[in-house]
Parts: sequence; C-alpha cells; structure tokens
Amino acid sequence: MKKVQKSLKTKLTVTFILFALILSLPVSIYSYVRYKNTQAAHYKSLALNTAETVVLLVNSDKIAKYYNTLKTDYEYWDVLEILNNVKEKQKAAHLYIVVPDKQEGLSAE
Repeated sequence: MKKVQKSLKTKLTVTFILFALILSLPVSIYSYVRYKNTQAAHYKSLALNTAETVVLLVNSDKIAKYYNTLKTDYEYWDVLEILNNVKEKQKAAHLYIVVPDKQEGLSAE
C-alpha cells in the first residue's frame, strides 16, 4: 500500500509541475513579445525625438552649403559641436545628417 501511495504522490507531483510549466509557457511568450514591442516603440520614439531636435537646432541651408562646396567655416564647427552634444545627451551610438540624392528625391517608402 505504501508503494502505491508513493507512486501516486510522485505521479501527482510530476503532473502538477508539468501542468504548471505548460500553463506558464504561453504567459512567458506573451510577456516577452509585449516587452520586445514596447522596447521597439520606445527606441523608435527616442530616435524620432532626437531627429526632431537636430532639425530644430541645425540650419539646413548651412548643411546644404557644406555638402555642395565641401568647404568649412567657423559655423561648421558650431554645427558639429551641436551634433556631438545631441549625440552625447541622447546616448546615441551614431548621429547622421543625410542629404538625399537629387535624382532619387525623397520618398515616403
């Protein structure tokens, strides 16, 4: 009789543990996906805020002039300092200014 009770107790314990694992798997997967999506949205928001900040701080006509002439003046270094400050404050790995190709133009794709 003791052997039967021990076997039944072991089976119930193993069954309970397996049942708990099976139930927790979907919850864990859902939590991970939700966390990943939340983090992606957060970093997207940070990137957009950084881009908007740079647009407000940097004169686009000056950037176009530097791009077209490849010559710098004292204001160039001011712009570079602004960009470096924004990069540092935002803890960004890289900060780029992209000048689109005139042939390709800007597209919303």
